[in-house]
Amino acid sequence: MSARSSYSCFSCFHLFLLVFKHGLTNESQRLASWVAKNKDCCTWSGISCDNSTGHVHHIHLPGSDGHCDILSYGMTLKGEISHSLLDLKQLKHRDLSCNDFGGIQVPKFIGSFQNLRYLNLSYSNFGENIPPQLGNLSELHVPSLESFHGPFYETTNMANMKWLSTLGMLHHLDMSGMDLSKATDWLQVINTLPSLVQLHLSGCELSNLHMYVLSVNLTSLSVLDLSYNDFNTPVSQWIFSVTSLVSLDLTDCRFHGPIPSFRNLTSLELLHIAEMIS
Repeated sequence: MSARSSYSCFSCFHLFLLVFKHGLTNESQRLASWVAKNKDCCTWSGISCDNSTGHVHHIHLPGSDGHCDILSYGMTLKGEISHSLLDLKQLKHRDLSCNDFGGIQVPKFIGSFQNLRYLNLSYSNFGENIPPQLGNLSELHVPSLESFHGPFYETTNMANMKWLSTLGMLHHLDMSGMDLSKATDWLQVINTLPSLVQLHLSGCELSNLHMYVLSVNLTSLSVLDLSYNDFNTPVSQWIFSVTSLVSLDLTDCRFHGPIPSFRNLTSLELLHIAEMIS
């Protein structure tokens, strides 16, 4: 028996995960390998561990094989997310995307995973507000919080984005489909994230493009997606001050008036502006 297997057999990690499983409805039998008689949880589906210590590092349980579709919720996990996962102190990667959690709020205790670097809760039918406790995830590099948007399913919203400003290591942020209509400070907060490489805010009900901001401090940003927001204003100059941009998507943003010069965007390779001018 390997050192990793020996450690995991005596670590009780499998018990914490079984409590987590107990709170879920597993119609797709994705968790069929999660059984008490097999105490080496590192061999369970969706679980990865450190080879030397046996600590659980990854929980990778996207529904529908990672193909997010509101019509395929029968292939997903449902139910509640147990606090028992807090005992997985070394958890670095957590993917529960494309599942159906019935419009519950994203659990506040997720903000206690101090070693978490990757968090994917996208398209999993969470509702209400994103809890500001996620701002405690100081090691977080990639939070994916995209949401289906429409009248027949829950929409996650965020009225205050200030908690994001504490996440100085973020390099990829996707909140597409989330209701940010009340987050009037969104640009000020984003401007505090110097390591940000990708920003996706498609279909977020944004209306304030901060017209009087001339430039921003987003020197690492290469991908900016503001598509499908109803700004109904001229194009703001700050967008064209982000000289590191490689991809820019302004599709259907209801812009009007003259378009500023692209001459400063010397790295730009992809530009989407379909239906840009009303």
